[in-house]
Amino acid sequence: RALMGCLLVVALLAPSAACPVVGPGGDVAANVVVEIYTDEQNFTFLGLTADFGPCPRAKALSTTSEIQIVKPQSDDAVNGSLACSELQNLNGAIAFAFRGTCNFYNKTMNAEAAGASAILIGDTDLTSADPVVMGCPFGTSSACSNITLPAISLAAADAQKLAALLAMPGAVRGRIFLRDRPMIDASSFVIWAVATATAMTGAYLAAAAERDRAFGRPVATCQETGDEPVGLAAQPIQELGMIHAVSFLVCSSLVLVILFYFIQSLIIFLLCLYCIAAVAAMTSVITDPVAALHPSMRQLIKLPGMDREPLAVYLCLAASALVAGVWFSFRHSLWAMLLQDIMSVCLCLQILSTVKFTNVKVCTVLLSLALIYDVFWVFISPMIFSQSVMIGVATGQGAQLGNSSAPPPRDTLPMLIIVPKLSDWRGGSSLLGLGDIVLPGLLLAFGLRVDYMKWGSASRGYFALLSVGYAIGLLIAILASVLMRQGQPALLYLVPCTLVPFLLAAWRRGQLSELWEGPTWTTELSPTSSAGGGDIEANGQSTTQPECRQRLLAVTDV
Repeated sequence: RALMGCLLVVALLAPSAACPVVGPGGDVAANVVVEIYTDEQNFTFLGLTADFGPCPRAKALSTTSEIQIVKPQSDDAVNGSLACSELQNLNGAIAFAFRGTCNFYNKTMNAEAAGASAILIGDTDLTSADPVVMGCPFGTSSACSNITLPAISLAAADAQKLAALLAMPGAVRGRIFLRDRPMIDASSFVIWAVATATAMTGAYLAAAAERDRAFGRPVATCQETGDEPVGLAAQPIQELGMIHAVSFLVCSSLVLVILFYFIQSLIIFLLCLYCIAAVAAMTSVITDPVAALHPSMRQLIKLPGMDREPLAVYLCLAASALVAGVWFSFRHSLWAMLLQDIMSVCLCLQILSTVKFTNVKVCTVLLSLALIYDVFWVFISPMIFSQSVMIGVATGQGAQLGNSSAPPPRDTLPMLIIVPKLSDWRGGSSLLGLGDIVLPGLLLAFGLRVDYMKWGSASRGYFALLSVGYAIGLLIAILASVLMRQGQPALLYLVPCTLVPFLLAAWRRGQLSELWEGPTWTTELSPTSSAGGGDIEANGQSTTQPECRQRLLAVTDV
């Protein structure tokens, strides 16, 4: 409650956002609703606010009643109807004029001087279905900033209809307010569900060896069966130590700065690397279920230039390459986001299954450094680089982030879970970096392995606590981005909501000192022979024969 209260205070103290005109995709969208009332019928038009003048209020906050809409009158009959000369007193009415003769700024200034409450400016190009963009004339930016009258453009068809209504007997009234936007788009909850499910599933797959041993399931070695392991079970395991934790901060920061300056030159190369890694990850993830469909799927086949591999591996490799190729070819299409999410989820599952923490000391150092890394490159880097380095890289703009004249890049880094916004008229999408799944997911996997080693079950120990903490932390990150109206470093919320409860729970159970150096098996659960798939050392690390865990398609090798 205290944290949410602080977030609310920060949001209330934050500067008001400008009129939402340009959507996240760079497209201009109509952002104003104009309701028209006559004695016989009502109409609703969509309009676009000018680059100058105040923003109309939202409908829920508007207390304005219906205001009369009039065509302005002037001693100059020709220019007066276009609001291009001094106008007669409008007495708070909404002025309506077509574009032409003078610029939008002059029309607005004349209407403001005549006492109008707003001005509607209609387009004259009937071939365009959208309202025209009304900018500030060159060299008048300081004067534009002093305009206090809302100026809204209407599409030509709507302007013609309004002009016809004004030409008929009877009063025409109107109300103007911002289009309603959801405070939180449903896509944010889809991101939340996908990320939480991926982190938990990855942890479950990572703890397969400990789960089998805790349940007394023998896992035969390669020499005993003559078989080759397939899928995730065949991947080499990378154990993270202190050197990895420290080098993470240095290497990640170096790569981020390089991408900040050169991302637009390297983006196609990065997309190709992503596709290669995704093919490897998808092949590893889906090979196990495919191989279980029929015994023939495990039949070894030798192709020219390749090792003998089960048939399932070749089939999954072909399917994965097809998915990656289709995504690369159609990556700018909306539906391609689904393929990208599938590839990204598989990458997360692959990493979580093949990389693991060895002890709480490494967990604490790496996650703490990751939190500092996230916060520094999002919030502090603008003080050094003039722009947020993290946001510049994530959006694909790099060092051009602050250049409003630079066109938005067509390609961005794909290492994301991305879901198109479902109920926001501006369009765009909700994003979450894969690191916000993988890094806390490694802690979830460590907690689940400890649960199996200590209690032989996932329901009594740390995994449930960490899963709830991850779900709550990600939800707080989403709410913070809404309240503060800008992207948030998710690890700022995920690390405290997972690592801190885990450390407190371990300390309360008297296990923190043991877990700090590495967990050991409880005596009654500890394997006593290697027949179950390899020996277990005192600190719980596997000594499974390395030749049984090597694969051509290991994503770590890629």
